[in-house]
Amino acid sequence: MERQYDASCLEEHLNKRTNFDGTLIANQLKEYQRYRDTGLTPEEITDHEEILKAYRHVCGGKSPEEITRLHKLIKQQGKELNRRDELIRKLDEERDYWKNETQEMANIADKNINEKLKVQEERDFWEREAKRYCAALGEQKIKLQRLKCEMCKDIGKCVEC
Repeated sequence: MERQYDASCLEEHLNKRTNFDGTLIANQLKEYQRYRDTGLTPEEITDHEEILKAYRHVCGGKSPEEITRLHKLIKQQGKELNRRDELIRKLDEERDYWKNETQEMANIADKNINEKLKVQEERDFWEREAKRYCAALGEQKIKLQRLKCEMCKDIGKCVEC
């Protein structure tokens, strides 16, 4: 009579059995079941594992999901940097505008100062001329007065002296 095992008994029996190299048969069966679910041959799975190891080596030990997440993060940061660059460009344009406006105002102020200095020089010139003519006029008036007085003395009667 043949002995029948139920599933738990079979699993317990397999967990105790080992291969020639000392690995448990149950572990090998579990691995086989995982591989069987993929639809790939053991060689293809080995190739995929080697590709994944190389990929992780190149990508600093990151999984494809982590790389995708990091890629999205880099895109977001790139957009933020582009936004900041645009803002800096606008601020530079605004700074240049106000710098030009300030320079233009300084030029106008210099022009006004130069015009004011010209007007002051011209005013001072005419003031000096007026004073000189006033002095000459005063001298002429004095001479005229003396002349009148001399004429009055000749007549003998002086109205103003």
